[in-house]
Amino acid sequence: MAEQILSQEEIDALLTSMEKGDVEVESEEDDKKKAGGTVEAYDLTLKSLMSEERFYALEEVFDRFKMFAQNTLSTVYQKTIEVKYISSEMVKYEEFMSALSSPTIINIFTMDPLIGSCLFVVEPNLVFTLIENMFGGEGNTEFEIRDFTSIEKKMMATFALNIFKDFELAWEIVTPTKLMLRGTETKPEYVRVAAPYDVMLNCAFSVSLNEIDGNIYFCLPCIMLEPIRDKLTSAYMIGKEIENAWRPQLQELLKDALVTVTGELGKSVCTVESLLSLEAGDVMLLDKGPHDPLTINVEGVIKYYGFPGVIKGNRAVQITTVV
Repeated sequence: MAEQILSQEEIDALLTSMEKGDVEVESEEDDKKKAGGTVEAYDLTLKSLMSEERFYALEEVFDRFKMFAQNTLSTVYQKTIEVKYISSEMVKYEEFMSALSSPTIINIFTMDPLIGSCLFVVEPNLVFTLIENMFGGEGNTEFEIRDFTSIEKKMMATFALNIFKDFELAWEIVTPTKLMLRGTETKPEYVRVAAPYDVMLNCAFSVSLNEIDGNIYFCLPCIMLEPIRDKLTSAYMIGKEIENAWRPQLQELLKDALVTVTGELGKSVCTVESLLSLEAGDVMLLDKGPHDPLTINVEGVIKYYGFPGVIKGNRAVQITTVV
């Protein structure tokens, strides 16, 4: 072991040779080549959430929302309003908020049963256009950017609630959700629903009214979508489409299936001794009278209620209630 340790004289001679160029020294570039390539920066905060495959189903959700929102807004405002889906992208929370102007209508909402808070943002120019139309104007007036009044905030809260209903309907193809408005803010710097480096899914839509265009945004935390990530993949959606394709045929086949239907006249509880002592002609008391509805079972499961009777000489039960 001692023989492998260089003496001070040997170390000085090696350093002198390196300075004169007698000994070749490998550079960092040579080390990279030996490692098999160049070193690239990787943002650990983005993880695998950036994969488009994982959010395949959201494209259909956004297409449905576009259609529902366009019909709703055109009906509410009694004018032709066009809604277009622009894009969806992954951004960090601080980047999304820093891109917003001030003031801006920022609605904070939740999507029960998913955990987390989301943002629904309406650009200022669209806010003024919508409000002018609510009061019967054309919505083509040029507005000076200013703080919103309390009345304007309340009107935009109503607008958000209408949009939320359409967003819920669009999400039904993935999972049932219930959107709840938690508050409205106009200053981006006052809104804190996620950590600065949390990854958000930013979905942008364009709303066109009287040749005036404005954007609305849904900003959802990607971590919130983790519990339902399997339902957002293309494999899940394709499997669901195949299942729905077979459903009509299966329903037709089930129509010919034979099932056992029984009408229960009543029940009685007795001891084994009483049961053994029964003879022909004895009367047992049931828990239902002649005017009480009977329980009708299909394969042992209660499905209907009705009353006994006779039709064309046959005993029958008339159904009065469907369970």
